Order: sequence, then structure tokens, then C-alpha cells
Amino acid sequence: MKRHRSPVLWLAVLLFVAGPSTAATLDQQLDPWDPSLPGTFLDAVMYRGGFFSQTFTVGLTGTLDSVDLALSRLPVMESDLLFEVSATTPEGEPLPTLGLPALERIPFSAIPVGMTPSWVTVDLSRFEILVQEGMRLALVLKLDVLGPVPADPSRAMEILWHGRSEDPYSSGAAYAHPSIPGSPWRDWPNDESRADLGFRTRVDTVREVAVDVKPGSETNPVNTTSKGSVPVAVLGETDFPAAEVDPATLTAAGASVLRSPRGQLMAALEDVNSDGVPDLVFHVRTVDLDLPADADRAEVVVTGRTWSGLAFRGTDWVTIVR
Repeated sequence: MKRHRSPVLWLAVLLFVAGPSTAATLDQQLDPWDPSLPGTFLDAVMYRGGFFSQTFTVGLTGTLDSVDLALSRLPVMESDLLFEVSATTPEGEPLPTLGLPALERIPFSAIPVGMTPSWVTVDLSRFEILVQEGMRLALVLKLDVLGPVPADPSRAMEILWHGRSEDPYSSGAAYAHPSIPGSPWRDWPNDESRADLGFRTRVDTVREVAVDVKPGSETNPVNTTSKGSVPVAVLGETDFPAAEVDPATLTAAGASVLRSPRGQLMAALEDVNSDGVPDLVFHVRTVDLDLPADADRAEVVVTGRTWSGLAFRGTDWVTIVR
């Protein structure tokens, strides 16, 4: 049985079916059509109330742009699917929480009819989901149990998630969850014979940059009740000119760049660390910072894009004062 230790991380998002970004890079995949892989075709049959999951290990740091699933459906199928991207346990298994919040439907009309699988794409680009190399995540899929119950019991099994036997994807695993509430995830198809379900992930890669909250201060004190603003610097590098940063895309701990009474963004080039390379200093309202109320220190994540569309992120720590 494959095991993988990774921190338990939050990741539950609303999704919608659409096409992937043209700028995204294919990261992880298990292609059930690939004849070079070991094993044979194997189908997970979706039944009402049951879950299936495929875990994977992120290979690129960036934002999760889209996910493809190898699916097909029977002609009589009328139930939508619910899809979630979930964190995993320290052992690399899907989290045991299986509640309905933060789930979205994949319309049954988006799933091709027949026994031959096709890629069904779920677009995640608008959610800016940060992922890091080595992070273990789970793709979770189930039939919508809140939909109408089929009159014909044979129609309780209507969707196929296609995969491949003999455990061909070494950086993840397939799991099944019965419809009985409180039951644990189990290896699929069983402990002795493992398999993987067809999927592809695309990542919009993110450049890691250096940032400095309150340049010139070592402790970076922030009074969360202050009505003032906090300066933040994106430090320029020889291969990352700060002048190429689009100020309108910048956020710090979720706070956007302040605007002047004339509507101009409060951001300017300045060499704050005296290295001869210009940096971009911008201001955010203190009360807009999304910081924990009961912590003494907090990490501030700064995100943005260059004028050419390159995504970047950086982090710095602040001391919270009250």
C-alpha cells in the first residue's frame, strides 16, 4: 500500500466545468489510454452516495489551473456529479470529512455517453488555489445524493471513472468510500490489488520572490485596529525587475493596493534595501489585512502578476500588536 507523509492542508473549493488556461503546464497525470503503462483498463462505478478519490502529488509550485477526469456515463444517467479538491491525511489518504459544503456540480450533460472514457475538464483558474511541489491532494467525486432517486434500481450505477490496474501512478492512489455515513476510505479496488483513476492536472506556475513588510523594520509590528496603512515592498532582482509588476494585481494577506483620492494606486519604485535594484513599494489598509485575531505573529503572503502575466508570490512575517 502506498503511503506518503505530508502536512494536513486546507483545500476545498467551488468548481465549474470549462476549458483550461492556455498558459498552464501539464503537471500530474494517469492516462488510462497509455499503452506503455502496466495493467489493464479498470472502471470505478459511481453509485448513489458513494465516493471515489484519486490522490496525487503536486510537482509544480503555482496555482492549480484545471483538472481533467476520465469519465463516461450510461444513456439513462440523470444525476449530476459533485467534485472536490481536498487535502489529505499525514499518511496521504483523502481526509475523512465528506460534508456537502464547498462542493459544486459537474452537469451530467458534460459527461460523454458510452463505455469509452473521455476527458471532462474542471476549470479552477478563477480560484487562485496555491499549490506547492510535494503537496499531496485528493480529487473526490460522487453522485449528487440530493437529486431525484431513480425509479429503476439499475440506474443507481450510472457513471464510470476509468482507470488502470496494477498501480501505474506511483505518486498517488485510488480510494473508495461507501455510502454508509461514518465509514472510512478504503483502498481501491482492495488492499492487495491497487489501481489508479484517470486524471490530469495543470498548474499555472508561480515565481517565488522576496518581499518585505514595513521595509526598515526587523519585527514588522502591525496594529490590527489601526486606521492607517502598511507599506509592503516587492524586492526587485536582476532577472525580476520590479518595474514589470502590475500594481493592480498585488495583494498582501488578502488586502489590495490602496488608491489615492484621485483613484491612483499607491505604489512606487524605490530601492528599499540599498542593493542598487529598484523595488516596488505599495500600501494596503491595515484593517484589510486578513490576519489571525489570536496570534502574536503571522505570515503575510504577497501575490501578484507582471505585466506579461507571470504570477509570483512571496512571504514575510509580522508581529501583531493590540
